[in-house]
Amino acid sequence: MESTMGYWRLAVVLCVAGWGWPVWGQTAARPGNENDPMDRPAEYGVRFTPTMARSLAGKMTEQFFVNHHQLDKSKADKVTEMIARRVMQFAHQNDTAGQDLAEFAFTELLENTRANHGRGMNEGMPKRLAQGIGSRVVPIMPSIRDLTNGVLQDVRPELSFKEQLKLTGEVAAANVALDAFEKNMQGWAKGEVDPFGNPFEDRQAELQKDQKGETRALRAARSSAEGASKSKPGTEWQTYVEEAKKYYQLDPSQAAAADSLLRDYQQRAEIAVGKLEEWRARVYRNKLFVSLSMRLPGGWQNNPMRILMDRDGEEMKEPLEALGDGLKGRIEEIPTAGQREAAEQRVRAAFVEAGLNLDEPPATAPAEEAEK
Repeated sequence: MESTMGYWRLAVVLCVAGWGWPVWGQTAARPGNENDPMDRPAEYGVRFTPTMARSLAGKMTEQFFVNHHQLDKSKADKVTEMIARRVMQFAHQNDTAGQDLAEFAFTELLENTRANHGRGMNEGMPKRLAQGIGSRVVPIMPSIRDLTNGVLQDVRPELSFKEQLKLTGEVAAANVALDAFEKNMQGWAKGEVDPFGNPFEDRQAELQKDQKGETRALRAARSSAEGASKSKPGTEWQTYVEEAKKYYQLDPSQAAAADSLLRDYQQRAEIAVGKLEEWRARVYRNKLFVSLSMRLPGGWQNNPMRILMDRDGEEMKEPLEALGDGLKGRIEEIPTAGQREAAEQRVRAAFVEAGLNLDEPPATAPAEEAEK
């Protein structure tokens, strides 16, 4: 599932290259209003440049191919150039459509934010915005498919045989996601909008029943709920303790003390939740109903079942969060003052290496101080 979602993101990021950085040119004003600056947009804007394409392509190479598909880092520059060329080709083919979409979406988002007094899109995707996006995206879907599949085909020969086999299944998953995306965009263009729906998910396919009479949505919700219910209460604290030992570079005796505290608080957690099997059953039910409620059409955020399950989840977490805070407080008492100082210095050095020196004053004083 994670790899499939990764390729959904790949498709989105690639498409943004053509939509988000259009060439904004001069648009003629209405007759008789040539000199009114409020009657026509600005003449110049931001162009999508090859340098931007290479930067975007480099990030995608690192995330999708080096990290996920173990691409040989010596081939990263070559793959980056392949992707950048595809992205620039897409941008040139769709510069007018990209300009139209970007201007429409930006305007609608600003209007929506103003109308909601800064509350953003708390009610999900506005119908007018979705309809405008859908009508503008559908005509360029062939280019979107060519871009996404072209990148994957270009990179395939650069991967190991094992990774090529893995990529084959993921290409199929990417195309399934694009099929769902195109179908949803067609629906959006007609005004058929689920405010909280995933545009890369085919809702009808999710609700089709198999031979057992179960839907894919139900199977996915059950899988997620089972995973959440198998863990013992307080299991997540293990990660915090391990990170604290590394951060403060605790010695063996200090690390043993931290591990002892972890075991103690995990035992307290089991006592706090009561009978373990009953607690697991409650977690399973909560996660199952939350997952299913998220797939309800319309305003699932305000659905009574979702609200009830959120409250139930908070009630289950409350005693565990209190214990977790207590454990973290005890762990923070273990390192010496010297270990704390050394840890802070390592963090500062990492910031400096990244180009940010926390010890330097701001380059310019705030306006109100400058006026004094």
